[in-house]
Amino acid sequence: MQVVDGALEFRRKSDGLCLNKNTYDAYSTPSRDRKLTYVFRTAYNLYVDERRWDQFDEGTLKRLKSIFSEEGPRSDTWCPLESKSRLKFLLWDVWLSVLNLRLSSDPHANEPQRWGFENYVPICPSFN
Repeated sequence: MQVVDGALEFRRKSDGLCLNKNTYDAYSTPSRDRKLTYVFRTAYNLYVDERRWDQFDEGTLKRLKSIFSEEGPRSDTWCPLESKSRLKFLLWDVWLSVLNLRLSSDPHANEPQRWGFENYVPICPSFN
């Protein structure tokens, strides 16, 4: 979350100007997105294989069900998160963004767009 917070702060201080290649590289998060995708997909694969459920303690299994259940999270098993800018979301929300390929590593995007909670249409050049 620190890189995303840093990019948001930099964009605020620069009045929303487009970033140059060096600054873009400093604040883009492709490795974050790859790691999140890997971790969530690995956890999901463990979750869907019910034969492995006995490997988990009750609390872990409750959290996995909260994140990966098709019905969505139950209020008694939420995994709430809050960013520095007070954006509140659940691990279930991040899973949906991973599942739907909506994470954005572009530092020009706002925070909900970076997490895939809002659509993002680039208006500045990217330097991937």
